[in-house]
Amino acid sequence: RVWSAIFSRLPTAPLEVGNKGIDWQWTIGSNTTDPDCPGARRFAYVSGFAPAYAPCPQPEPVEEESGGWRDWFGIGKKEEEAPREQAPPQETP
Repeated sequence: RVWSAIFSRLPTAPLEVGNKGIDWQWTIGSNTTDPDCPGARRFAYVSGFAPAYAPCPQPEPVEEESGGWRDWFGIGKKEEEAPREQAPPQETP
């Protein structure tokens, strides 16, 4: 009840902040990057204190995962070629 009373009296208009002293940068990880970089988000930094720039990281190629219940039961396994048995050498008298 206390919280609802406090918050009911607060203004509901969005906070408007001037851009003086603020440097808006696109960030991914701990570096600033290009705006079209997938996963980049825009953050405000104090002017002169934005992290270093790094080019957009290239995504790692996705490797096919194996494992899981299909491997437990041998489903989907490629038939391995059976090793060919060699005939024992014939002894000469």
